[in-house]
Amino acid sequence: MRTRLSTALLALLLALTALRLPAQAAPGSRETPQQGASVRVYLDCQASGCAHDYFVTEIAFVEFTRDRVDADIHLLITQLSTGGGGTQYTLRIVGQRRFAGRVDTLLTGVGADATSDDRRRAVVRMSKLALVRYAAATPAAQQIDISYNAPVSAPNDGSKAKADPWNLWVYRINSNGSFNSESETKSGSISGSVTASRTTEQWKLSFGASFDYNQSSYSFADSTTSTFVQRSSSANLRIVRTLTGNWSAGLNANISHSEYNNQDLSTGAQASIEYNFFPWKEATHRQLVAIYAIGPTYNRYIAETIYLQTSETLAQHQFILAHTTTQPWGSVDVQASFSQYLHDLSKTNLSLGGGLNVRIAKGFSVNVFGSVSSVHDQLFLARGDLSVADILTRQRALATSFSFFGNVGFSYTFGSIFDTIVNPRLNRLSGSGSSSMMMMCCF
Repeated sequence: MRTRLSTALLALLLALTALRLPAQAAPGSRETPQQGASVRVYLDCQASGCAHDYFVTEIAFVEFTRDRVDADIHLLITQLSTGGGGTQYTLRIVGQRRFAGRVDTLLTGVGADATSDDRRRAVVRMSKLALVRYAAATPAAQQIDISYNAPVSAPNDGSKAKADPWNLWVYRINSNGSFNSESETKSGSISGSVTASRTTEQWKLSFGASFDYNQSSYSFADSTTSTFVQRSSSANLRIVRTLTGNWSAGLNANISHSEYNNQDLSTGAQASIEYNFFPWKEATHRQLVAIYAIGPTYNRYIAETIYLQTSETLAQHQFILAHTTTQPWGSVDVQASFSQYLHDLSKTNLSLGGGLNVRIAKGFSVNVFGSVSSVHDQLFLARGDLSVADILTRQRALATSFSFFGNVGFSYTFGSIFDTIVNPRLNRLSGSGSSSMMMMCCF
């Protein structure tokens, strides 16, 4: 019996080995690429609208790889929000191996009303234009055709372009609601927001208002029920003026209500100045900004504070230094901030946070994220002891002298270098389907 089982296992192993042999002879799989070999592309998309499977199926004249060290082209895609609420995509094409030294940068964008399909089509279209020059020297060039859709000529009557009836203003309304129920608990929430913005090269104006309502109920064995409600709302107005290529100035005004922070009413204004050490045209790849802001705030509290205040007017200033870079080797995002009340310089808040994602070697990457704060400015804390229920359900802010959060992770992938096959069969069973389908099944 054991002999038969060993023979069967050996036969199965030999069969699996035979199935794997053709994959090892895939075209262009040699470490030293030849001039006529297919162009290998590593897709590094750090923006919305980059559906990997869509890239693979729509850009068939290149081979996609899992790791950048195996690629001839590192396609890095980043994004910035535009003044009209749309998105500007920056495509940076970095040559490697046989294309080492070549770097191209292309821009494309979509409007605020763009769908997910509009976004991916725009990014893929521009990616095709970027990659076709590299594929021109490969056998794939024989199957590439270039077409041009000429725009319809406007009548030559000397008239100017049609004026924008909205005068560059963009409006957005959002609303969300959720509900969850079990035998002993029920919870629900409603939130909404409205924003209006107008952006030009010299001015940026924006207004936003939002509200949030959360309610949770718990049933206990003694037939009693406890219900907790938490409300918050806010409105904000921001005006920003471009001064020079690196300098900007702004004014920010806000009003808010927060039961969590014991604030029945909080209203204030801040004047600010900002300096970017790099040109703003490089903002998708790197930023190093320094910001200083100062202004008054008026608070009216729901309950008397630990400092025996029911209302007060305070002056506060704030310093921020933030750095962001996105490069082929990874990304870094770090921010340090310091705020201080001017009536009592001991009331401060110092925080440092950021994230780091680095590709250490082929297939191996490390990501680190963390934040730490020294907290000495909780002037809003309500006087008296909180109930156990309030503490457990986080209905009110708790006194603290610090806060800390950290996350460290790594990933290592090995195996075939190719990433050009799309097969979505039975993805739903493993929970890897699209978020829209998951939402449909769960509400």
